[in-house]
Amino acid sequence: MSAGSSAVVAKARCKYGKMLTLSDYKLLAGKNDISYVVAALKTLPGYKKYFSDVSDNSVRRNFAEQLLYKWLFGNYIELCRFKFQKKNGFFRYLIKREEIAQIIKAIMYISAGEHENFILYFPMFLEKHSEVNFVELLKARTFKEVLATLNGTPYYKVLKPLLSDGALFPEIRKVETIMGAHFHEWLTTIIKKEFKGKEREEIEKCVLHSADIYNMKLCYRLKGLFKMSNEEVMKNHLPYHYRFSKKDMEKLLERSDTESVDALIRKHSYFKSCKGREDLDFESAVSYSNLNFFRERLMLSQYDSVALFSLAELMTIELNNVTTIIEGIRYSIPSSEIEKMLII
Repeated sequence: MSAGSSAVVAKARCKYGKMLTLSDYKLLAGKNDISYVVAALKTLPGYKKYFSDVSDNSVRRNFAEQLLYKWLFGNYIELCRFKFQKKNGFFRYLIKREEIAQIIKAIMYISAGEHENFILYFPMFLEKHSEVNFVELLKARTFKEVLATLNGTPYYKVLKPLLSDGALFPEIRKVETIMGAHFHEWLTTIIKKEFKGKEREEIEKCVLHSADIYNMKLCYRLKGLFKMSNEEVMKNHLPYHYRFSKKDMEKLLERSDTESVDALIRKHSYFKSCKGREDLDFESAVSYSNLNFFRERLMLSQYDSVALFSLAELMTIELNNVTTIIEGIRYSIPSSEIEKMLII
């Protein structure tokens, strides 16, 4: 391991050490206004740098969420340093992941005639790093116009097969599926190009774990909630796996005729940390699985690629926790109830 890689791993662990603790979350959840949450974050070591210049007065939800994205991307890019500058390289994966998420959101809002709502919550910090012109994208009113805006990016070829003469927009589920497949295909391909040996093995496990979770979510949502046929669910699955293979997925779906999908998924070893926690909803159980998996990778790996990937996943969980607190305060949910929804 190079000295540079060792330094990045150490800094990533240091940043993790500055992330929010249980007492910090209790402090934030106890506030009765979003402005007070931002004021409290400004005093915490991990947030000072990105929140120090913000006025505490009348901070709205969308601005608070913008700050959280700035914190997430800022920390990640700071650690990547020059590696982040490599066009389409592995270390830009967080930007690519967010690009895809925002394109899906944009299509969803535009197709519903509510593009203004997308503008409110778009992470502006992403704009200067993205090859997608989101300002132009939001001028689109049909899927064909969306594609025209994306021409020149990899997403044009990915989404073009969904263009249909019979509908202004494809089903959002199909958009999510094809974009999710593209993201994992890009990740697995770029890893094989840029890494070798033990480092490739470790970072592949991180990516394939995410693919496993994606396929489990498909089972839960498409089969468990929408009662789609096993064949339809399998058409949407990602052809990548670590410990949840295509065969495992097919067996789970077959057994779901007599037992709930949720219960079957929770029997997987990924969810051993959730045993005895019947109070957890499915999405929370998934987040706990990710928390334990990536925290272990961050603490044990010697490779900067693994440390950065793991830290980004852990920061995403923290971002979602703070967003949950903000939403809870907005809807006057008691702090004790907000705390139950946090992944700690």
